[in-house]
Amino acid sequence: MATPDVLKAFRAMVNLEVMAVRIYRGQRWRLGRSEIAAEALAKAIAIEERHERDLASRRQELGGSPSMLSPFYALAGWLIGFAPSLLGQRTALKTGIWVEERAVKDYQRLLDRVPFDDESRRLVQQNQEDEREHIRMWQESLAKLGQRST
Repeated sequence: MATPDVLKAFRAMVNLEVMAVRIYRGQRWRLGRSEIAAEALAKAIAIEERHERDLASRRQELGGSPSMLSPFYALAGWLIGFAPSLLGQRTALKTGIWVEERAVKDYQRLLDRVPFDDESRRLVQQNQEDEREHIRMWQESLAKLGQRST
């Protein structure tokens, strides 16, 4: 059985990944036909869904329970994804960068403060690296969009 701090961290991380999945689904709902965004969004959704599954599975292995707040995170995520996409691809991509920068910081804060076991720590670190890759992906997409408009 894990410490209460570890279980609390896993509930928080799952909620944030639920939100991330819904952010990108909200963007895809609006921008899914974009030649620049469609493939990147599909890739981001798949990775965030994997994070959500892996973290939920590990939380369960450690004796944790699901959060009752997940539906609220899902709704908030969809709104955070959809609303900026109404302002266009550039705003949606900048939102993606902001979200992923926040995720990297959140993961680091947890890595610094929570006494994770080795397996859990590796999972969190891998997810953090995936989020860094998403930042690069959104920055590249933003650059392609800028090249297209010039």
